[in-house]
Amino acid sequence: VIAVDHSGKHLGFAEGRSNFELHEVDLDKEESAEQFYKEIISLKGRIDTAVFLVGGYMPGGIGQTDGAALKKMLNLNFGTSYFSVRPVFRHMTNRNYGRIVLMGAKTALDPAGGKDALAYTLSKSLMFTLADLLNATAADKDVRLSVVAPGALDTPVNREAMPDATLTKTETVAEEIWNLVQ
Repeated sequence: VIAVDHSGKHLGFAEGRSNFELHEVDLDKEESAEQFYKEIISLKGRIDTAVFLVGGYMPGGIGQTDGAALKKMLNLNFGTSYFSVRPVFRHMTNRNYGRIVLMGAKTALDPAGGKDALAYTLSKSLMFTLADLLNATAADKDVRLSVVAPGALDTPVNREAMPDATLTKTETVAEEIWNLVQ
């Protein structure tokens, strides 16, 4: 497993695991992402499966969502994924094999649920469009993109922020991702 984190601070659970590499890469910079994946492919020989979980949340409907908020969410949720998907997808289509999973959001499938997190929902909705476009591009290849769209994940931060919410277990999402990449 090769994991990327902008600061390297969010993946402490993987410390000491011999089958896990953590890299600090600024994925919102196209050149950084391109160079990182080029190096990984050179070192490892290939990437068969890529799961892009990057993202963040910002509440706010149309009244609270200014241009800066929109740009922030588009960059964080879509830009970083796009900059990662692009070199990996090219590699996979050249090899005629690969599985890519993107992190969407339940709100992107439910306008009533997403209206109060406008920038977040718009940015996550682009994951579905990207997957559709690239699946069409690779229609004659054994390359497949999928999108998981969970509700709010059951994490300590979310439990504290939303104590009465129904949260999605991370294990449930992991199982779904596993099924998609088989």
